[in-house]
Order: sequence, then C-alpha cells, then structure tokens
Amino acid sequence: MATNKIYVDPGAIFAFMDPNGTTPPAGATRIAFALTNLAYLSGRISAPLDRGAGALPMRYAWRLRTAWGSSPAPPANGDAVRLYIIQADAEGDGTQCDGGWALGADGNITTETALYQQAMYLGAVLYTGGSYTSSSGICVISSRYISVAAWDTSGTAGLASGYNTHIFTLQELPDEVQAAS
Repeated sequence: MATNKIYVDPGAIFAFMDPNGTTPPAGATRIAFALTNLAYLSGRISAPLDRGAGALPMRYAWRLRTAWGSSPAPPANGDAVRLYIIQADAEGDGTQCDGGWALGADGNITTETALYQQAMYLGAVLYTGGSYTSSSGICVISSRYISVAAWDTSGTAGLASGYNTHIFTLQELPDEVQAAS
C-alpha cells in the first residue's frame, strides 16, 4: 500500500525588530517592534503585519532573542518577557480585533490585562543569566492582520539598549504533501 508523506516546507520569514536595526535574518520582511530600552513592568505592541488575502499558511515557528539591561538594578533569575499575538480581520478596526485593539503603529502598552485576557499567549523568554536569552515555539495564526506584543515582567530591570538586540521572528510552516510512493 502506497502512503503519502507530509513534510514541512519552511516559507517566508517576518522579523519584528527595531526600525533602526540592521541585522534581520536573510530575506526577512521587517516589521517595526522597538523593544530597545523597554522599561520594566511595561510592554510594547508591534506595527501590524498584513499576511495578505487568499489562502495562507496557518502554522508558524516563532523565536524571540532578547537581553535585559541593568537599570535600575540587574534582572533576577526567572524574570520574563511574555509574548502575545493579537489577530484582526481588519487593520485599524478594533471591532474586528482581539481585545478591541485597533492595530496601527508600533507603540507602548501600559497594562498587561487586555493581553492576557484576550490576546493569544505564545510563551515567555526567561532570564537565566548571561547576555542574551531566547525562546521559541509553534503557533497557529488564522487572521489576515497580526501584531506581536511583549510584556517585561521584571520588577527591577528593563530590556537592554541596542537596535539589533531584540528580534522576534515568525516563519511560515506550510505542509507539503508528498505523492504516494
């Protein structure tokens, strides 16, 4: 009996990073997401990504690479940056968006409440010492427009400076069905 095999065919990469950054992954589409010097106990939402109309991949690999600063004090082990995806069917229209957000420019978030109540939680990057930390995972995205949001849970340290220090990437992971052999 012949069987089909299903593989993953990695597709486009989207790099959510500081607009002044100069080192996105090769071939990546850049979206503004300025985490540089993000204060402790605060957050940031990215500019929206328009995934386009028509048939689109639903599964994505994500990764955040980040670093904490030492002001006003060094971070403690276990401090985290929590990550969320906000999905919308219409850009700039809060009535068709998770949590009533009206996706627009890269900007500040003053409370995490709406994020954990109504956005899709991706995961967290935990501080464990050292200069850079990262985390990754897989998520499902079903809407045309998305923004990424991050919240620094540290009570003592904001994120580090440097335009290339904080990069969040999404990579399409569409299935590729192989013919029966």
